Amino acid sequence: MDIVVPVRTVRCYANNKPWITSDIKGLLNQKKRAFKGGDQYELKCVQKELRVQPRAVKEQYRRKLEQKLQNNSMKEVWDGMKIITGCSSKRGTTIKRDVKRANQMNNFFNRFDHPKPLSPQSTAPSTHPSADTSIGETSPPIITTAQVSRELRRLCASKAAGPDGVSPRLLKASALQLESPLQHIFNLSLEQGRVPRLWKTSCITPVPKVSRPSELNDFQPVALTSHVMKTMQRLLLHHLRPQVRHALDPLQFAYQEKVGAEDAIIYMLHRSLSHLDRGSGAVRIMFLDFSSTFNTIQSLLLRDKLRDMVVYSYLVAWIVDYLTDRPQYVRLGNCRSYIVVSNTGAPQGTVLSPVLFSLYTSDFQYNSESCHMQKFADDTAIVGYIRSGQRRSIGT
Repeated sequence: MDIVVPVRTVRCYANNKPWITSDIKGLLNQKKRAFKGGDQYELKCVQKELRVQPRAVKEQYRRKLEQKLQNNSMKEVWDGMKIITGCSSKRGTTIKRDVKRANQMNNFFNRFDHPKPLSPQSTAPSTHPSADTSIGETSPPIITTAQVSRELRRLCASKAAGPDGVSPRLLKASALQLESPLQHIFNLSLEQGRVPRLWKTSCITPVPKVSRPSELNDFQPVALTSHVMKTMQRLLLHHLRPQVRHALDPLQFAYQEKVGAEDAIIYMLHRSLSHLDRGSGAVRIMFLDFSSTFNTIQSLLLRDKLRDMVVYSYLVAWIVDYLTDRPQYVRLGNCRSYIVVSNTGAPQGTVLSPVLFSLYTSDFQYNSESCHMQKFADDTAIVGYIRSGQRRSIGT
């Protein structure tokens, strides 16, 4: 204790007004030196200068702001407002914005794709609606104009436009004029089992997962897609959900109506505490977090699972075509990467992807008295209930 020297670190932050210049700072430092040295004459001269100089500097800064407003330079005005109010972006969340960085992210997000994209000739016989006759339906479900108009009116006008450049505000305002043309296009796309290429195009916006991202895996690839495509996906969900309700995992607490993370926690605690209340027992929980789960969905494997669930062949063909040959690019500010074609995974941030992921992982389930597995999206917990005398082993 005798040789310990306490050390205190003091950080000084600049708290100057935006109109403070180097000349004003020099006068302030000169005033401090005169005050400490006791030179009254120099102190009075500096104080006199400080009563005159700030007025001229403030007037110059005012003219500068007015000039920006007159030139309609809103970016510079907004930057000035952030300086005045002290509002700034969080430190550590900035992303290098260059084409090379965007291309690296695009290749990283598409790293699970096949070396060679699947050719249309190899997938057409297996995904065409007429190839599967086990379902029994002879025509695809019909989308009505009333359904199209209702979904267009529900669009959020403040959302950004997709790669097609069509604003949701325009779609919402022109719902009556667009309901008939879009209804014809939607039914034709569903009948042929084909999705327009522009509707499948994704603009990837990297969103940081942590406050200070240091590697590519620290970013979440959120896809910006066409709002026309999102409207059709919402309409298809009305036909898809009733057919797959029997196949969904009852212990999947994500992507379901009126079910959330609180329900998953309550269910786990209820079963665990009920087992512990019996006495002479223990509970072991293993938490699993699968990385890049949306990016690893295989369209052909999902096709086989949907067929086992007795989903209409027209819907299966449309979904498979939607997931294959998907153009995507990464945008970082004004920088844009080159386009790559993806055949693996489902774009995150779309309407249909969460449901497809739930169906893709629906057979990954287990529930018994001694062990159960519950999921919230890709976060999985395996809970084992151990009785007395069985602490060294867990049933598989």
